[in-house]
Amino acid sequence: MVLKDLAEQSWSSVLNAQDINSKVNLMHDTISKILDKHCPIKTTKVRVDKPPWMSAALEKAICAKNEAYRKGCPSHELLKTISQRLLRRNKRKSVSETLNKNQNTKAWWDTVKKLTNKSKQQQTSTHVIIDDTKLSNDTFCENLNSYYVEVGGIRATSNSATVSSNTYKLDHLSLGEVKSLMRKLDKSKATSNEDFPTWISKEGIEDLVTPLHNIINCALDTNSFPDIWKKAQVVPIPKNKTPSTYKDYRPISLLFHLGKLLEQVIISKMKSHLAEVINSNQYAYQQRLSTTDAILQLIDDWTSVLDSDTNVKLIQNACLDFSKAFDRMQHPILIAKMNSLGFNTNVIALVESFLESRQQCVKYCDHFSGYKPINVGAPQGTKLGPILWLIYVNYLEASDSDTKCIKYADDTTFISLF
Repeated sequence: MVLKDLAEQSWSSVLNAQDINSKVNLMHDTISKILDKHCPIKTTKVRVDKPPWMSAALEKAICAKNEAYRKGCPSHELLKTISQRLLRRNKRKSVSETLNKNQNTKAWWDTVKKLTNKSKQQQTSTHVIIDDTKLSNDTFCENLNSYYVEVGGIRATSNSATVSSNTYKLDHLSLGEVKSLMRKLDKSKATSNEDFPTWISKEGIEDLVTPLHNIINCALDTNSFPDIWKKAQVVPIPKNKTPSTYKDYRPISLLFHLGKLLEQVIISKMKSHLAEVINSNQYAYQQRLSTTDAILQLIDDWTSVLDSDTNVKLIQNACLDFSKAFDRMQHPILIAKMNSLGFNTNVIALVESFLESRQQCVKYCDHFSGYKPINVGAPQGTKLGPILWLIYVNYLEASDSDTKCIKYADDTTFISLF
């Protein structure tokens, strides 16, 4: 039913809107109304692990039922009946086998309580301990968001680089190219709570390709990245089993899936020139290059010198790892480097629009902080962020001609050959 309503939309309001923000907001509002009509959001308990009665046949039947429901197939009711019948049979078999394993009455009753959810369940923690201080989940969210926003330091304010004269109009994408990008969307990737599900874009390609094609080409014409796609929900992932400070949480940004698609378009517009200007000693985020290539290059340099009866020495403190690298990337410095490397000024303006006026909030359990503006860095989780980092550190080289620099993203090794 969702896809049927999508097919009936004319999308004229999106196509006739004057600016890109209006276009994107209208498209999201239209899809949200359709979802609220047919798939209203309900709070349900979700199991992380598979229950003991979940067999491969039952899982296949449930997937087939859900797929038929999404497509509005008449077979949905039949598949629903089959999956329910199979579920009841599997549950009876699993409970019977579990109870028969108990050797005494007490263990039998403990199992019954566990199966009927009458045993004492561990409640979700309502607080977090940071620096030996107990914080509520709401306070933790706000404080952690402030930490993430401020960890990048003070924003650079000057940009003294000469603007590149390399300017040409960015070519539009065809409907076929937009469809190809939409087919590559990954439904398993998590997105922001404010975004609509990725499966809508995958299943409704034929209906959504027209408004999305219009939005992408509008972005290329105006060098503007939609404001709503700049909003991120940060999920803190503990770096260790017992996090005790804010720095023990790694920020992962949940973004709008169509925003990532537009990022991929920007990367495609940079790709040809990027291959020409990125140093050959950079082995990260590039096709056919990996950590293996970087290690092989190091070994080749060492063995070449050994073969020439020369000693090889690793310089002391020459292995560098930038702390909070992506969070500390200064936007004006990045734009200055893109200018000096001769990138198309329209691409630079689009990247600048992507970076400016970004906002983020922190999501922890079921709690959300307020949105805060981000003036530095690139959010972890974007497709464009790693590419911009390569440009940012492109000029990092050893001043000594006898010293060689090998780079892999924010990890850098300097070796001197004696």
